[in-house]
Amino acid sequence: MDGVSLTPNMEDYLEAIFYLKNLDPVVRVRDIARRLEVTMPSVSDAVKALKKLGLVRHEPYGHVELTDQGEILARKLLMRHHQLTHFLRDILGVDSETAESDACRIEHVVSHESMERLLALIGAIESCADKNCSISARNKKNRVRIPEVALHHNATSGLHTLEPGRTAQVAGVSPHKTMRRRLLDMGFTHGALVQMCEGQNLGAPYDVRIKGYTISLTKKQAELVQIHNS
Repeated sequence: MDGVSLTPNMEDYLEAIFYLKNLDPVVRVRDIARRLEVTMPSVSDAVKALKKLGLVRHEPYGHVELTDQGEILARKLLMRHHQLTHFLRDILGVDSETAESDACRIEHVVSHESMERLLALIGAIESCADKNCSISARNKKNRVRIPEVALHHNATSGLHTLEPGRTAQVAGVSPHKTMRRRLLDMGFTHGALVQMCEGQNLGAPYDVRIKGYTISLTKKQAELVQIHNS
């Protein structure tokens, strides 16, 4: 991706660092180990490899910081994952948990060329759904031609950052052993509109309106729910 060759494990580490950075600017080796449920020596080895590629900055016993290139790449990896999950869940109708798991597998095994074409197809499907048009055509060589579609995506942030009275669209729910399934069951699914209730102090608990209901969330739950920035 972008001229940088990463193994699936290195991609996971890069995404984890980006996720943790959005929770706390200071990301340490132990935080990454806890997030990915791996040993600290494994994290240290991965961080050294990412540092050699110019994607992170890290000194012994210090915190881990993404470089500008590392942050750009991490954002692309995360957005790619969201796109694949959305395609499997919302277009193909796969259940949310399976879509999340399969998206992880797909993004790590297909070639860069196939991934780019798949993402273009997803964009074409979404574009043509609004225009009621055909998404593919046969060219002279009898191959499927996918329309050129520019994929533009807003950055995402945690629901806890939404200001009282403001409404945003849910982008997804970050992986978590126990809370993710619960949040999806509450209605925090891709595309749902959520509003931060007015008349409350900043900080947990967070009272939000979604699908006609008022729900109170803990700080951790609100951080896991990702929303599109307007």
